[in-house]
Amino acid sequence: MPTKSILDIDVNDQSFQRFQSLFRTYQEQLSKTPGLWAKAGKEQAASAGEFEKMAASMMAISQLHREGADHTEKQNKTLTVSERLWTSMGRSTKEVSKNVLSATGALLKWTGLLSAVSGILGAGGLWGIDRMASRAGNERRGSSGLGLSIGQQKAFGQSFGRLVDPNSFLGWVNAMETDISKQGPAYALQGGRGLSGNTSNDALSLLDAIRSKGQTLPLSQLQTVLGGYGVDMSSDDLRRLVSTSDKEYGQLRSSYMKDSQTENIADKTAKAWQDFTQQMERAGSEIFKTFVEGLLPLEKPLEHLSAGFTKFAEVLLRSDMVKDAIEGMSSWLEKF
Repeated sequence: MPTKSILDIDVNDQSFQRFQSLFRTYQEQLSKTPGLWAKAGKEQAASAGEFEKMAASMMAISQLHREGADHTEKQNKTLTVSERLWTSMGRSTKEVSKNVLSATGALLKWTGLLSAVSGILGAGGLWGIDRMASRAGNERRGSSGLGLSIGQQKAFGQSFGRLVDPNSFLGWVNAMETDISKQGPAYALQGGRGLSGNTSNDALSLLDAIRSKGQTLPLSQLQTVLGGYGVDMSSDDLRRLVSTSDKEYGQLRSSYMKDSQTENIADKTAKAWQDFTQQMERAGSEIFKTFVEGLLPLEKPLEHLSAGFTKFAEVLLRSDMVKDAIEGMSSWLEKF
């Protein structure tokens, strides 16, 4: 069976010749490339070495940067922790200080409470009642000891206090009232008339007698003569009494008679206030005893608290921080 071509290829001879020419040219050029490639390889190896060194340097630098970043991060963490620690210490110190001050204040309040209980209940110290009751009781005690009413003793001091020492004069009269051996001056000054036993009347009579006798004497003999009568008065009192005008002296006597009645407090009333004061003192003593015995278990803890606060204050004041603060304040004050 005869062969029949089924593939026809048109070949452009001119184009093929051009291809062959270029192919031979490239072959010739390629035959020269081994030396060039070798040279390029050497250059590439050198470049590769330099690149490796540069890469190593860059990696070292990168590692240093990473280590520096890690160190910085650690420092930041350390500073943050330190800041929190100091903040916590500051808050804790503040709280401790507040608690210590609060405890100390509580102790002071307890002390004040005990004092208040002793004062209010112990002496009736409510709205000044204790002072009023004490005054009423003292006035009753003083006047009854002199044989006078409360009004008479108060009025004598108000009226004649400008002339004589009222307590001293009334005490002298009372001494004669209660001791017959001392009544000589009363008889001598009043022409043989003794005392009536009524201190108020006798005090007025003796004032009148001393004043009248003194007005008849030269000033230079006043102290000597009246002293010879047994008058127990200072030269100042004698001179004031004698030199007072009749008008003023009469006014003083009148005011005494009036005030001794209007300013008098009934003995029954004064006694009631003395009883009240006594009861308050008794109640105060009992309450104080109750507190002392009841609070005894607190004695040791309070003692320890006091010692602990003292130790805390010593440690705090000896710390460098407080010393620096004190020195800084001292320096600022000096500069100021």
